[in-house]
Amino acid sequence: MLALATQNEPSLAISPFEIEAPDRRYTVNTLEHFVGTLGETSDLFFVMGADSWTEITTWRDWKKLTRDG
Repeated sequence: MLALATQNEPSLAISPFEIEAPDRRYTVNTLEHFVGTLGETSDLFFVMGADSWTEITTWRDWKKLTRDG
């Protein structure tokens, strides 16, 4: 769905980082990886479905995923 939604937006890129990883990735670690790789001044967008949002408090270090965390 993201590929379709961004196909006409050359300034956006979708990463297969988690899907292609040989081990289990947690979102918090993935975002830390990209901040470390791209720098804190890069604009990163994390898109999730409403079904995942309802369970966000069960995710590892979920508060770090919010601006207030």
